[in-house]
Amino acid sequence: MHHRWISLLLSLCLLSGYSLAWGESCGDPIHCTPPQFYDELPADGASVTALDHVEITAAPDTNISHLEFFVGGTAYQPVATALRSGAHRLTLDMPDPIQKTGPVVVRVTAQNRVGECWGMKAWIINIR
Repeated sequence: MHHRWISLLLSLCLLSGYSLAWGESCGDPIHCTPPQFYDELPADGASVTALDHVEITAAPDTNISHLEFFVGGTAYQPVATALRSGAHRLTLDMPDPIQKTGPVVVRVTAQNRVGECWGMKAWIINIR
């Protein structure tokens, strides 16, 4: 009989979206604040003749040691400069500027400082 109550409790926890905590009770749902990214250069939708430099700011809650930075599908390691606010300015001088006409997708992904979730920002720069 006791096993039926435990099974019922587990089912209710799973169906209600709560995670099982240690013991036999439901815990609070995990609330995650993903890291934010802003002030990208060139801006989203900008048109340039060649893409040779990209910048973006990562909010203070970003774990920059767990950061992925892609330009046109290729991974790069940007330079991270700490700002007074606790944010980081991420800059990348492209080793080989992109000159092929068309859209280029820039994407940055990182964990928050607690490591509980990821945030992502993607934008398109048009090469003319």
